Amino acid sequence: MRKDELILNVGCGGREHDKQVWYGDVRIDVLPFRNATHLMDVNELPQAWTGRYTKVVCQTTLEHLDNPIGALRHIVRVLKEEGELEVIIPNVYYWRRIYRNWRQRLELLNNSDPDKLPDHKQAWDIIELNNLIKQVGLNFVSVEYLDWQPEWRRRTGSLFGMLLDSILPPMFNTIEVKFTLRKVSQNEG
Repeated sequence: MRKDELILNVGCGGREHDKQVWYGDVRIDVLPFRNATHLMDVNELPQAWTGRYTKVVCQTTLEHLDNPIGALRHIVRVLKEEGELEVIIPNVYYWRRIYRNWRQRLELLNNSDPDKLPDHKQAWDIIELNNLIKQVGLNFVSVEYLDWQPEWRRRTGSLFGMLLDSILPPMFNTIEVKFTLRKVSQNEG
């Protein structure tokens, strides 16, 4: 990290075993986790923070928000010129996710108990996310498929699952996708 770099972690979470929850100079969440430096919603980022951060990380948070485009506008506002945003979201093409949703489709569609509904309110593929980020003044820098599942766990699944994991390209056998985005400079926009 450079000396002049200031990093904001949006939706830092509080999983004690996860070192990423401590990442960033400023860590915000709507829940009072021990690692959060500020208890606030991303839509309440102070005006004093405008143009302050060289990097913002938003790891597995965006899909939980009611208004992701509004949240992204606030994030872009606090980014410095040419600042970077790192977003990690669930991979909508992950074959196990598709299979699980297919198996549970009727239960999910007929469920009226709000406590049993999935907490992901949004989902995007690369094209849909591109449409979203263009509206708020961001450009793609890179895309990376992530799989945090340990190798031993992948080996203990069904034979069919292990076979699919071994032959499918990363787009279909990884749990999450990491997007590195850059704020469009005034000269570009």
